[in-house]
Amino acid sequence: MTNSVIQGDWTFALLAVVFGIAAVGFWLDTTSLGKRLSGIAIMLVIAIALSNVGLIPHVAPLYGVIWSTLVPIAIPLLLLNANISKIASATGSMLAPFAIAVFGTLLGAAIAFWLVPAGPSSADIAGVLSATYIGGSMNFVAVSEVLQFEDKSIVTAALAADNVAGTLFVVWIILLPTLRVFRRWIPSPIADAAEAATTATTNAASSTPPFNLLHITSALAVSGAICAAGYGTARALGIPNYGILFSTALSLIVATAFHGQIAKLRGHDQVGMFIMYMFFATIGAGTELAVLIETGLMIFALAMTILLVHATVVLVAAKIFRFDLATVAIASFACIGGPAPPAAVAAARGWNTLTTPAIMCGVLGYAIANFLGVAVAKLLG
Repeated sequence: MTNSVIQGDWTFALLAVVFGIAAVGFWLDTTSLGKRLSGIAIMLVIAIALSNVGLIPHVAPLYGVIWSTLVPIAIPLLLLNANISKIASATGSMLAPFAIAVFGTLLGAAIAFWLVPAGPSSADIAGVLSATYIGGSMNFVAVSEVLQFEDKSIVTAALAADNVAGTLFVVWIILLPTLRVFRRWIPSPIADAAEAATTATTNAASSTPPFNLLHITSALAVSGAICAAGYGTARALGIPNYGILFSTALSLIVATAFHGQIAKLRGHDQVGMFIMYMFFATIGAGTELAVLIETGLMIFALAMTILLVHATVVLVAAKIFRFDLATVAIASFACIGGPAPPAAVAAARGWNTLTTPAIMCGVLGYAIANFLGVAVAKLLG
C-alpha cells in the first residue's frame, strides 16, 4: 500500500518502527501482563493496528529482507545450544499432536465447505486454505497456482482472509498455554518448568555477564556458514524451498558435534530472538483488514471455520490423550505458521525442548501440504 504515513521505501523510518515494536515486545515480556498474555501476541496486535490505521505500509522491501535473509540466520542462532542427544525423545512427542492438528485442518475444510457459501470456487478455496493451514504461506501460493483460479480476485481475497484469520489464530495459540483456565484443563509440565526457570533467571539477573561481541560475531559467522551450506545444498538438489530443512539439520550437527565449544558462547540466542521479534512485527504489518472487508468476508468465515474446527480437534485430543498443552500449542502453530514462527515462540517462552521439533514438524507440513490441499479441492469439488 502506498498511502501510509511511512512509505514502503522509507527504510530507516520503517526500521525505527519495527525496532520499536520489538522493544515493546521485549519490555512486555518482563511485565506481569506480558508474562500472562505473551509479548509476541501483543506485538502482533500493535503491528496490525499501526498498519491498518495507515501509519506503516502492509508491504515493503524491508519486510522481504527480514523474511528471506534475517530469519534464516536466526534459526541456527536459536539452535546452536540444541544437543540432538537431548532433544531426540522430545521430537517424537510432537509428532502425534502434529498429525492430529493436520487432521483437524482437513476436517475443518470439509465442514467449512458444507457450512459456508463462499461461491462456486468454494472447493478450491478450501483446498488452498487447507494447504496453508498445514504447511504455511508457501503452500498457499503453490496450490493456488496448481488450481488455476480463473478469477484472480478470489486469490487476493483468500490471501487477505488467510492473513487476518491466521494472525488472529496465531495470537490465540500463543496465549493458549498462558491461560489458567486451559492449564487447569490440560496441564503443561513444560510451561510450568519454563516459568520456574524464568523466575530463577530473573532473580539472578544481576550476575548475568554483558554481551560479548566476540561471541556474538562468532555465532553469526557460524550461522551464516550453516545457511550458506544448507540453502546451497537445497538449490543444488533443485528444491530451494527446503533450504530451512538442510540448515536445521546442519545446525543440529554443529550443535551436537561442537557442544563443548558452543556452550561457551553468550548472547547468540538473544540475537536470534531479536530477529524473530522483528519478523513477528512484519507479520502483523502485512495484515490488510480493508481488503478483507471489501472482498473476502465469506472467505474469511470459511477460513475461521477451518481454524475453529482445527482448534477444537486439537484441544479435545490433548485432553483425551493427555498431551502437554505447550506441545500441543506449538504443534498446532507449526501447522498454521510453518517452521520458523513456532520455533521462535517456543524459544521465547523457554520451551527449549520444543524448538527443534517445531521446525521439523513445520518442514513436514511444507512437504505434505501441497498434496493434501490439492486433494481437498478435488474431493470437495
